[in-house]
Amino acid sequence: MGSKLRLLASLLIVLPVLAGCNWPTSDHPAGRFQIFYSPHGAHDTFLLDTETGRVWQLTSFTYLEGEPVAWDLMARIDNKDDYGRFIKEHSKTPSDPLALPKQP
Repeated sequence: MGSKLRLLASLLIVLPVLAGCNWPTSDHPAGRFQIFYSPHGAHDTFLLDTETGRVWQLTSFTYLEGEPVAWDLMARIDNKDDYGRFIKEHSKTPSDPLALPKQP
């Protein structure tokens, strides 16, 4: 009986102390980086940084020796200026880089 009483007394002292502790918490309970993929093929595999919103696509560089696979940062187009810069940078023909596709 004495050991049960000591255990109870110990718990009554320890539990309030533990309850008052500031335990570290994670801002990203699922992890900062998350991988999303399509069941239809490895080409559609993406790495998301949940803190910055940056996204990478898993890419096989077939034109390099050994065809290495790496995460390739994807461009992000948020507005017309971003779109214009993207078109200008990746355009194959010298056309108006700010020409936007017609909206339906």
